[in-house]
Amino acid sequence: MAAINVGISEWMWRFIALMMLFTLSWTSWVLYQISAPPLVLMAAFQPLTHIKPLEEPSPNRSAQGAISFPTCCEEPQKSAATAALPAPDPARSTPPATKPDNYQIISALEIWAKAWSAKDVAAYLDCYATNFKVPGGETRAQWEKGRRQRILGPKSITVEVDAPSISVLADDRVKITFRQSYQSDIVKPSVTTKSLIMVNTDGRWLIQQEIVGN
Repeated sequence: MAAINVGISEWMWRFIALMMLFTLSWTSWVLYQISAPPLVLMAAFQPLTHIKPLEEPSPNRSAQGAISFPTCCEEPQKSAATAALPAPDPARSTPPATKPDNYQIISALEIWAKAWSAKDVAAYLDCYATNFKVPGGETRAQWEKGRRQRILGPKSITVEVDAPSISVLADDRVKITFRQSYQSDIVKPSVTTKSLIMVNTDGRWLIQQEIVGN
């Protein structure tokens, strides 16, 4: 009986020793897997380091079958048709000057003659430009005073204009020549040829100069 107990105890201690050995080995293997040596890790990831990364395509390099895009700061190239277009000519782009209107010029002449016939001194003097060339070396005030006396002196005046002819001197300056018939209760009827230099001022044709004769 004592021999049997001794045998059981011996096998039990062997089993315990074997289990402890197994447990120690398994624990060492787990620790080994958790903290692997640096050489093992480098060997595991070494194939990845030899993989060459893909090169980014250059925006200015065009391969066969690929589309090349310009950068944001690159100026687009002008087409041949656009480059060949001539620069606009400022002289051609300026609209042509408007020719003097003969109807307005003749109307201004008739208004002047009617104001004279009506003895309307204010309307008569209003037909003259501010830069009117006063004849005889008089001042503008002296000339206006003399014209006022000659218009208001007679009781009646009749002034008629006939056969006007217009010559364009500039876009805003013309010469109109006509026959003037004048009579009053104190002056015998007379017919003279007169020319007026008229300028366009703010849309109105005004007298700048009077010329008696051709």
